[in-house]
Amino acid sequence: MSHLFYLVGAPGSGKRTVGKALSALTGAALLDNHLTNDPVFLAAGISGIEPVSDEVWALCFAVRQSVRTATLHAPPTLAHIFTNYLTAQDQEWMNVERLRQLAAARGCRSCRCG
Repeated sequence: MSHLFYLVGAPGSGKRTVGKALSALTGAALLDNHLTNDPVFLAAGISGIEPVSDEVWALCFAVRQSVRTATLHAPPTLAHIFTNYLTAQDQEWMNVERLRQLAAARGCRSCRCG
């Protein structure tokens, strides 16, 4: 049975550090939010200081979608760890639902949120 872990926290809170440790313990693939955001930010010349435009965020969301789709093609025994910082924006919170749907499609039995 597949497992999907979702680590949420503020920037710099240790999501990637915890994800690396969890990955080492479980063999799960770590799909840190930097994996989807950093290549887009780098290509767009975003340093992290200036505001990020809606167009650049849309590109990040497109990369996230590609990663979620690729996850559907993984062997059923491979677990996944996703990390994210949830803002107050609706599209960020929709990511929670997308990951719930992904977990269901991967055959994960239950979701613990808290």
